[in-house]
Amino acid sequence: MLEELIEILGHEATLKLVQRFGGTALYIPQNPQANHPLTLTIGEQGAALLSSYFGGENLYLPLGRKWARELQRERIHELRSSAVPLTEIAKSVGCTTRWVRMVLKDYSPNPINQPQPPL
Repeated sequence: MLEELIEILGHEATLKLVQRFGGTALYIPQNPQANHPLTLTIGEQGAALLSSYFGGENLYLPLGRKWARELQRERIHELRSSAVPLTEIAKSVGCTTRWVRMVLKDYSPNPINQPQPPL
């Protein structure tokens, strides 16, 4: 389900949707109004896109914890590579400075895309 939502809405709107409604069933109206929780969460364009695919249905949204954590790790590495201080990184991604240090120490960004070391 996450992959499908990302294709429809993109990463940012999907993350907002999962953070707000993850783990629940969300009714997707045919024509979401401006004051509907869906529209308030992902905007009019996102709500219209989602309703064009799932309008009139209940959409069961996953929690997406693993995916959200991976996005957080990538963002931490991205900010650090731009020389952003640890405290600012923690504020920006919504975590502790201790977690930022652990991520920088223990998790490499995009390990699948990194070249293998020579044998």
